[in-house]
Amino acid sequence: MARRSGFRTSWFPCRPGFLYIEGLITIAVLGFACFVAVPFLAAWEEEQVLDLSAREVRAAIMEAQTAARSGKEGYGSFVFFYCISADDGRVEYYCRRGTRRFPPKGKLNDRVRLAAPVSMTFSQNGLSGTSQNVGLLLISKKRQFKRHIIVAVYTGRVRIEAVK
Repeated sequence: MARRSGFRTSWFPCRPGFLYIEGLITIAVLGFACFVAVPFLAAWEEEQVLDLSAREVRAAIMEAQTAARSGKEGYGSFVFFYCISADDGRVEYYCRRGTRRFPPKGKLNDRVRLAAPVSMTFSQNGLSGTSQNVGLLLISKKRQFKRHIIVAVYTGRVRIEAVK
């Protein structure tokens, strides 16, 4: 009688095809889990891009406020902050004092849209020309998420709120 070579344990069944079917079931379950998880990950990424863009605009507004309060540059004491949709569809923001643009300026991710163009005027005393809070609305490309950036007139506080 010939001896069989190989290692055999009690937990390893010897039925043919057992591992093949088990492997197919495992691959099917993992495929279904990936199929379900991908839309959630895409939505999460879209929301994170919008949050990052809102924080970027908030920082730019705060920097414009600081530039207006410092009053070190010429062309008067007013700093104008603009947030507009550029020709390529991206959201662009910049500051202007007189006829000269200066930082902060930039463009947001192409997956972020602006509801309406916004301009704000800052002086050494704060936000000028209005008696109400001023804000702008950023929207994700698929319009699933929205962030409202609000500048308080009297305190100058800039905050970001999620809009449902």
